[in-house]
Amino acid sequence: MECVLPWASVSGPPAPDGRRERKKTRTRDDLVAAATELFASNGYDATSIEEITDRADVSPRTFFRYFAAKEDVLFPEHLDAERLLSAMADQPSSSNDLEAIRDACLAQLPYDDATVRRVLLLKKAIRSTPALEGRDLALQHEFCDHLAVAVALRNGLEQPDDHSHMVAALAQAVIRLAFERWADTDGREDLDTLLRHRFELVGQILAPARPRPPNRR
Repeated sequence: MECVLPWASVSGPPAPDGRRERKKTRTRDDLVAAATELFASNGYDATSIEEITDRADVSPRTFFRYFAAKEDVLFPEHLDAERLLSAMADQPSSSNDLEAIRDACLAQLPYDDATVRRVLLLKKAIRSTPALEGRDLALQHEFCDHLAVAVALRNGLEQPDDHSHMVAALAQAVIRLAFERWADTDGREDLDTLLRHRFELVGQILAPARPRPPNRR
């Protein structure tokens, strides 16, 4: 799945050239799909590696050729920052930093039914155990670091400053809350709308306060 958001990381890189490599990629994707569905329906702790491999129609030995542990099925070892940096670089200079992050994320949301379903299953799987929620939190921190780098580059800096880190942390929180709300509704609410609305709320909160009219007695 091609998306800048870590909570949508449920597939591997694009299929490479060569029949053998394509077969390996399909096997990996089958294992990811099987594990995600089982974790979401039965819970992470109640799902065995044997159940995952049975559903993917491979042996347990094959599983360990691709993943060192059960939880590794759902998470990349590291987030790919290139897509995020590229998406941020494409945003117009007329946008402020929060608007740039918002539009970069909106441009890469999944819209096809199959991908949306996989993202929802991923969220359900992560919520099934604190072990996965902890791993997910680590990815969110990494995502926030990438956002800070993207903001710094956008402002002509080689390294993130306090402003970059603050904007990144704020945006990351907004994105997380939108995804949580979306998952709570089982995808019935529109993720694009949820993201836009929450960024708008931040803008309203940060807007200069208007003077209150004097009390009239």
